Amino acid sequence: MHYLTQDREGSDWIRRDYADLTGPVIIGHDVWIGTGALFTKGLTVGNGAIIAAAAVVTKDVPPYAIVGGNPARVIRMRFPDDIVERLLAIGWWRFPPDVIQPLDVTDVRGFIARFEEKVGDAEPPALPAPPLRAEEIRQAAMS
Repeated sequence: MHYLTQDREGSDWIRRDYADLTGPVIIGHDVWIGTGALFTKGLTVGNGAIIAAAAVVTKDVPPYAIVGGNPARVIRMRFPDDIVERLLAIGWWRFPPDVIQPLDVTDVRGFIARFEEKVGDAEPPALPAPPLRAEEIRQAAMS
């Protein structure tokens, strides 16, 4: 499948393949993506980010940022920098639900303290199966 675009000067039409527009988009852990959000190729959405509905994301999104608009821009950060650094350092998403669920997440500073107290320097248990890739999910949906 192809599309037409103009060169930089806007004078000549160029036929390009849609495959040129695709590339890996890396989505971090604990990310919320609103309905109809679009992503350009080759960007990263950081852990804990929130993407507003109908946002057009053309640049990397920092961890724990709230972005929206066309093109998407950072509206604000979810937490102060010190909290973001601590959340990224503990990597709580690597642990199973039985570790996370008993902890109160409504107070983020308290959550971090309780998580560090509970887990300490322990490594998360191995996953029972490797994570699914997008292509595997598409194939499963088609069968």
